[in-house]
Amino acid sequence: KGKYYLKLAIEQARHLTSVATQLMDFQKVDIGKEQLTVSTIDMIGFIKTRKIMFDSFAKSKNIELVFVSECECLKTAVDEQKMEKIVDNLISNAIKFTPRNGKIEISTKPILIEEKNFQKITMSDPGLGIEPNRVKNLFRIDKTESYPGTEDEKGTGLGLLLCQEFIEKQGGEISVEST
Repeated sequence: KGKYYLKLAIEQARHLTSVATQLMDFQKVDIGKEQLTVSTIDMIGFIKTRKIMFDSFAKSKNIELVFVSECECLKTAVDEQKMEKIVDNLISNAIKFTPRNGKIEISTKPILIEEKNFQKITMSDPGLGIEPNRVKNLFRIDKTESYPGTEDEKGTGLGLLLCQEFIEKQGGEISVEST
C-alpha cells in the first residue's frame, strides 16, 4: 500500500513540475524572451529517440506506439530543445487520449511547398475525437474547461498552445483533423 501511495506522489510531483515548466516556457514566449537556437539534426533519428522515451508509458496502457518513415535520414534545421518539447507533448497527448489497446502512429515525410523543402510530421490515434466546435479552441488556454481524456487524464491546452508557438516560431504550422 505504501508503494502505491509513493508512486502516486511521484507521478503527481512529475505532473506539477511539467506544468510549472510549461508555465515558465509560456511566460518566456509571451514576453518575447524565447530565442531560437537552430542546428541541423536528423529528424528521423530524433523522433525515434523521443518515441523510445514514451514506449513504457504506452505499454503501461497497452497502447502500441509505432513510428513510420518514408526515408532513413532526414536532415533539417530546427531548435532541437523546442522540437523535443513539441514532439514529447504531442506523443504524450496522443497516449493520454487513446483508449487501452489502441495504436498510435507517428509518421514523417519530406514535402515540397513553393520550391521549399518542409517536413510533415503526423500523429494519428484512435482517441476519443474532438467535437468540431472545440477544434478551434485546442490551441488556447481554457481555464474553465478541461478536455476529458481516458481514465483520470485531462488537459487544459497549455502544452498545445506552446507547441503552436514553438512551431510557428520555426516557420511551421500545426493543424488538427478529428472525427
